[in-house]
Amino acid sequence: MASPPPPPSSGLRPGSTRCGNHPDVAAVDTCSRCGTFLCGDCVEYLGETVLCDACYQRLGGDQPGSRSARTAVILGGIGAALPLLLAAYSLAVRGIPIVESAFALLISLGMGFAGFGLARSELRRIQAGRAPIRGQRLARAGLILSAVNFGLFFLGLAAVAAFFFFPLLRG
Repeated sequence: MASPPPPPSSGLRPGSTRCGNHPDVAAVDTCSRCGTFLCGDCVEYLGETVLCDACYQRLGGDQPGSRSARTAVILGGIGAALPLLLAAYSLAVRGIPIVESAFALLISLGMGFAGFGLARSELRRIQAGRAPIRGQRLARAGLILSAVNFGLFFLGLAAVAAFFFFPLLRG
């Protein structure tokens, strides 16, 4: 039976890994983005993701979400709220002119498309590493609010069409 090979002259066991920044310290993890071995002092967390300092900075670890992500949420939220406000106003007043209803729904649809486009663009920028990763939740919220906006737009459009085409509903 052969004996195990002697240890290297540095005292490291074969197969052990060392920190990419501190060669005399054992690695405890690797950067999930670039694969660099990291010691406990070099590990940066972005959410639950382990990163080296360079990747953490590149992904905007200390930066808030971008203005585009925040704007997408605002546009999606206002656009989703507009049909609901229109419906509440219409119920309270017992009818609203068809032109104003259609105009408000078109504004809502425009806000939904703008919010959807901004959110989708921001998610692509985050995936490419050109925008802070912290904006990911905001961009996803913008997408969800835009989808709600589209659903409410079509419900509002159906309600306006029913009100316009079926005179019995007016009164």
